Amino acid sequence: MNNNFSSLRTLLISFLNKEEGDSGWSVLAPSVHSLDDLTPFEKTLLPLAYDRWRQSGRNVENMQVLRGINRKTLVRNRLFLIECSKILQDLRAAQIDVLVFKSGGLLGRLLPEKGVRAIADIDVWVRPSQIDLALQMLGCPGEGPSSSHHAVAIDLPSGLQLDLHVLPSHIYPLRFATKQAGETLFDMAYRRSDAGVLSTSDLLYYSFLNPLFAHSPGEGRAAFALLELNEALSASSMTDDVLRDVSRRIQDDQTAAVFLEHYEWLGAGLSPNLDWFISIAVAPAATQRDLKLVRTLSCQVSKAKGQSEHESWLRYHARCHLLASRTPLTGRVGIYAAVVNRHYRSLRHNPGMLFLWLSRRKSWERLWKIGRDIMGV
Repeated sequence: MNNNFSSLRTLLISFLNKEEGDSGWSVLAPSVHSLDDLTPFEKTLLPLAYDRWRQSGRNVENMQVLRGINRKTLVRNRLFLIECSKILQDLRAAQIDVLVFKSGGLLGRLLPEKGVRAIADIDVWVRPSQIDLALQMLGCPGEGPSSSHHAVAIDLPSGLQLDLHVLPSHIYPLRFATKQAGETLFDMAYRRSDAGVLSTSDLLYYSFLNPLFAHSPGEGRAAFALLELNEALSASSMTDDVLRDVSRRIQDDQTAAVFLEHYEWLGAGLSPNLDWFISIAVAPAATQRDLKLVRTLSCQVSKAKGQSEHESWLRYHARCHLLASRTPLTGRVGIYAAVVNRHYRSLRHNPGMLFLWLSRRKSWERLWKIGRDIMGV
């Protein structure tokens, strides 16, 4: 957890409680004209903050910088959606089964068309057995993601980035490593899809599982995922039946701990929407093992204050291993073994990473610390 834990949580809560509070004005406004001094999380909030302040009657006439950011976000999101539509048409014309999810699916469905934030990239999920064909059609011949990765990033001529997924989240390569498992997962989602977009329950689940799994509680990206989830849950299409459908997915994939970890960090009672989501979709799917895992992760966070960069790095990888494998790690050596396994999988997919790693001084410093830790020095 970063050093901005308290202020980040306070700011997140103020935006979650928009009906009762001031949408973060009192927290964010003092530094809103000094963009260089804002954290990445605060900068990400600015388009949403400007829109809310304007709707609430705040005086925004002198906020030229924020107005510019808001307009840029809106234009950029529209360009992304146009590009996304073209890519889907091209892939389908080539008889390739494809689904759009994350930002491209959420905007205009579970999130407002202008979006809560600027879209970072386009995420599409391609049938695993057709990934090589999709790469060729997009002019990027080569092998698709290996069993240790869930997506391949492509830089498009337009300057946008396309993430071509064979699995919808980082968590699945460790849970479902076989090609047949990936094909089955896609088949289930494809049968339930509507006009090339995931069903409401699948869109909700798959779009938020990944950022909450990949980012620790207290990190800006994870905090914003909670805010987006809160916004999505307020959509008119969100019903108890949809959430119960999400619950079945959480139970099948054993991912309750991913959501409970972040909910415990935020705290119950701070967002009616998230309380509703947890009570209907997550809590019924949680096992005693999930609850124990969340307690373990929370205990690690409480002991993390003042840890070195190396300790934080180690704790991040240990957390990902725990959530993915749901297997307790035994001692220091067990944690390092998990880290080595994660990096070995990455190197198999992209051997060039080894040369990048060896060229960094920090890598050698970390290797020295790892050796000292394992040897008990």
